[in-house]
Amino acid sequence: MANILNEKKQLVVPVSIQRKAGIKAGDQLEFKASRGVITILPKLPSADDEYTPEQRRKVDAELAKGLQDLKEGRTYGPFNTADEMIASMKQQLKIREPLVRKPSTLDEDRVHQKNRQEAGKPATGSAQGLLQAGPFSG
Repeated sequence: MANILNEKKQLVVPVSIQRKAGIKAGDQLEFKASRGVITILPKLPSADDEYTPEQRRKVDAELAKGLQDLKEGRTYGPFNTADEMIASMKQQLKIREPLVRKPSTLDEDRVHQKNRQEAGKPATGSAQGLLQAGPFSG
């Protein structure tokens, strides 16, 4: 498909070509020229575009920490199979201190209902409690 360069020296990409290339309004494009050929590529976002400066500092700090671990030999593997890797991970879990599990909201609800039942009050939210209390009792 041939086009004529307009007076403003602007190139117009025909709609059919835009559709085939997946170019949409608002897309950022990069133009490269080499040996008489112009190449148009989508401009891919850089890591700097995706993170705030504060997030970037945190990412950089974690990367630096990981590189320091590598330099000091704090690594695992290499593993020949996934099973070897899983065995190593399980071994490391045995070595670590167990985490103290924080009770979830569901656990707290169960304790609350048990305490109400022990006090002779209907458990809130249960069908049995609704039948005992009746629809309009406080």
